[in-house]
Amino acid sequence: MSEYLRRVHASNPIGEAKVFTVELRHESSFGVFYLVQGFDDFVATLETGVEVTFQRSGIGLQMPERGISGQEDLLFAFDGVNRTVWPLVRQMIQSIRQSPQQCLVTVRIYFETDPSKPIEVLAPMPVLDVQADA
Repeated sequence: MSEYLRRVHASNPIGEAKVFTVELRHESSFGVFYLVQGFDDFVATLETGVEVTFQRSGIGLQMPERGISGQEDLLFAFDGVNRTVWPLVRQMIQSIRQSPQQCLVTVRIYFETDPSKPIEVLAPMPVLDVQADA
């Protein structure tokens, strides 16, 4: 956890809601897909300085536990996926199952009031397993 985020957790500023975003990347198939946990699209600037729009989505995230085991699993689920997102999710699932290239997921956390930079970026992690119900 970044030092900045540690201070935020310790001080717990009033009105500083966190926004959780997910980037799914699979270069040979669907490219890059940006999602935000929430009811509204979220325009934010990546750590590279590029501004992107994260599409609203019913994503559930279980953040990795930090420990000495060396393994950090991120679990995420799409719930109530809208008609725009579902075809992309289906394409992502097919690509992960059929392609030797890895699909990578990156989680970024922003303050709702400051989308100019993430307060934390988790290292990109490979998607290891996919389960889907239509």
